[in-house]
Amino acid sequence: MIHFDPSSHTYSLDGRKLPNVTSILSPLSVYAGIPQHLLEAAAQRGNDVHKACELYLWDLLDEESLCDEYKSYLAGFKKFLHETRFQAEQVEERVYHKTLLYAGTLDMGGLLPSGKKTRRALIDIKTTFALLASVGPQTAAYAEAWNSMHDKDQHFVERFGLQLKADGTYKMLPFNHPSDMTIFRSCLNVHNFMRKAA
Repeated sequence: MIHFDPSSHTYSLDGRKLPNVTSILSPLSVYAGIPQHLLEAAAQRGNDVHKACELYLWDLLDEESLCDEYKSYLAGFKKFLHETRFQAEQVEERVYHKTLLYAGTLDMGGLLPSGKKTRRALIDIKTTFALLASVGPQTAAYAEAWNSMHDKDQHFVERFGLQLKADGTYKMLPFNHPSDMTIFRSCLNVHNFMRKAA
């Protein structure tokens, strides 16, 4: 079983430390030059909104306890659930790739209706100013890790970024380019090389 240590934000499998998706993709960061205090505030907001969405899905959220800023993001999340009829089956699920040996935590996975069909979809929640191209490799990494752990009928076939906005709306974009996993593997190779060289 995969083990996660929240104090150090590290994953391990049978005592072996595994690199995490976020760290592996750090070379793709576009936040260079942004003041550290702004990055920390944005990260805190993202973590808090993620937690609010998680608790809402489990019907455990005390909405009155949320500050007004977070209520608007939650409103966007509710709107997304209502309009898409997405049914979450996996929420904040820890995953690892059985052969590539990396780990991470996917935001949501489940059933997404589309016409007369229903697809298994992985959805990554963002509160950033835009849905960056790096969401593609990120969601590919989570999906491939999940897929390596499960039978084919449980595989994710669609990936999306869900941008929750401060005005109570949302934007949902597909990220299904075939090169997404290739880009992630390249970052993983560099990460493993640098770790061995250190």
